[in-house]
Order: sequence, then C-alpha cells, then structure tokens
Amino acid sequence: MKRGCGISTPNGKPNRVDLREYDDDIAARPNFANFVNAETMLSIHTDGSDTNPSARGLSVFTNLNDPKSVALAESVKCYVQEQIKQRPDYPTFPIRSGPNDGVGYGEVREADMETVLVEVGFHSNTEDSALLQTSEFRTISMRGIEKGYRMYREGKPCAPFAITSTGPAAGKAPGTVPVPFTYVGYPQGAMKADVEIVKCAPGNTCGGAKGLPVTLSDGKLSWNFTCGVVVSNATHTVRTNLYDADGVFAKAVESVVTCQV
Repeated sequence: MKRGCGISTPNGKPNRVDLREYDDDIAARPNFANFVNAETMLSIHTDGSDTNPSARGLSVFTNLNDPKSVALAESVKCYVQEQIKQRPDYPTFPIRSGPNDGVGYGEVREADMETVLVEVGFHSNTEDSALLQTSEFRTISMRGIEKGYRMYREGKPCAPFAITSTGPAAGKAPGTVPVPFTYVGYPQGAMKADVEIVKCAPGNTCGGAKGLPVTLSDGKLSWNFTCGVVVSNATHTVRTNLYDADGVFAKAVESVVTCQV
C-alpha cells in the first residue's frame, strides 16, 4: 500500500514542536518518492556544524542494511572522488570515509527504495563555502554523482580512470608515431593529452604540446608523436597527462618513443 505524502506530524514531534515544518519538509521527500514508487532516491545537501567550523568535506550516507543502496552509495562515492580528486584543481578536498549509516536522516530512513544522501560540503566551513559558491565545483561534483548512478545502473564496478601500461613506441621518420596506452575506467567523451618532453635525443629538437587528440582503437588509447628528419635512430622520453571531456585526469605516465631512420 502506498503511503501518503502529506503532513506526517501536524502537531510536531515531541520536544521538536518548533521544528515541525522542518521535520515535515524532510519527511515529505521520501514519502513522496514512496508514493510514486520511485526507483531510486538521490538526496543532495550541504552539511553544517554549529560547533566545529573546521569540519569540511563530502560525505555519502545510505541504508547500510540494504545491499542495493550500499552498492549505489559506493558507486556514487567512487565517481565523485574520481571527478574531484583526479582533477588538478582540488587534490586536497576531503572525501570523507564511507558510505556511512544514514539512519539519522529522514531521507534515508523513510525511503522504501535504493537511496543515497550526499552532503557535498560544509557550508559552515569557509573553504568549503567558497568552493560551493563556484559553478565549476558544483558542476564537477554533480557530474560525479550522475556518473556513479549511471555506472551502478549499467552494472559497472568502481574503476577510476587510470593508465595501466604504456608500451614503447617506434616508427619511421619523418612521420607520426602512435604512443599507446592501456587503461581502466570509463572516461567520458573525447579525450586529450598534454605532453611534456622529459628527454630529447641528442642533436634533435623537441617540443611539448597541450590538447593533443587521443584516439581509442582495439581497447587502447594513443596520441601521435611527430618525428622530424633524423640521421640515426632517435629515442625520446615523454610524459603524458591524459584527460577526458569531464576534466578527469589519469596519473601522468612516461613513455619511450623512437624515431627510426
């Protein structure tokens, strides 16, 4: 039987009469989700502390007694962490341990379906508050929540974007040489590479580049190194930063590239 979604405590809860409207607002959300037989309930809040202004970071809460909710929460936390921590902008932003028990939150406690509550940051903390007021941080954190939900629905495990290996690359000069990488994860959209020259072969001129196009073929990523005219085999070392359309970076890796005569 569907539960109604109207006022659940018209006279207020004991010892919380002055918070009746607050409590009913909280209860109305899961009750409405139950009423319409929603498949999933994702609640997105900011956190706050009246006693600890240094408290900060993102937290994920769920029903720890429901395996599906736990799996969803773990996926959301995984990809929020990927989206935030693997960008160069926010490497120190705290992602708090979890998923945590959400029994103290009405959105979690009263929901009959898979449910996750994300506290994106502490509005009571000056650093978090400044971040929460930027459109960039709000956008990337929501991208992480969306990706976590989507990966969960597609049955894909937690797999942050990472390069697993890079083979040596070699090809005839002059011309282009594909620099290949194997990887894990689910990068989004068109990928690009920022390339730095670590070691240029003696007698050669080398230059780095930003925003090089990355191709995906046979399960491998690659970008093209341009070889000029050489009089003997020239071996270079390059460092590659690969990133997807969401700005999620894989950890930089070094590769050896040989331009052959």
